[in-house]
Amino acid sequence: MLSIASSMLESRDVSAGFGTALRLSWPTGPSGELQVAEDEVHVWAAQLDRDASVIREMAMLLDDEERERASRFRRRVDRDRYIVSHGVLRRVLARYVRKPAHSLRFRRDRFGKPSLAHRTDVSFNMAHAEAVALISVTSRRPVGVEGRD
Repeated sequence: MLSIASSMLESRDVSAGFGTALRLSWPTGPSGELQVAEDEVHVWAAQLDRDASVIREMAMLLDDEERERASRFRRRVDRDRYIVSHGVLRRVLARYVRKPAHSLRFRRDRFGKPSLAHRTDVSFNMAHAEAVALISVTSRRPVGVEGRD
C-alpha cells in the first residue's frame, strides 16, 4: 500500500521478517522539522554529483574529522561525494533533532557504526552507491540501509 500522509510522507508497509511489519516512510519535502514514530523508518535518497557551490555549502557543515577524512580521498569525485553525502546526512538529522546541522556531533561504536553523540532517540544509517546516498532514520531502534552499484 502506497499512500501520502498529511505530514508529506510517502509510506509503504513491508515485512520485516519474523511476522513483523514495518512502515517505511520517506519525506517528500526538503524543509521543516520532522518526527519519526517508533514503528516507522524514513528513507532519504540524495544525488551526490553536485556543482561546486553545493559542495562548498556542504563542506561548511562538516566537522574537523569529516573534513580531514574528505581530504584523504585521492579522486576528486570521491571526495566531493563524501562531502555532499555527509552534508546531506547532517541536514536530514538536524531536522529530526532540531539543531543546526553544523553543530551535530557523532560517536562510533566498537564496530565503527556512527550515532549521534548526545541523542539515543534517533538512529540512522547511510549507504552509498556511486552517485546516490541512502539515509534511513528511525526512533529508538537500530536501522540499516544498503545501496548497490
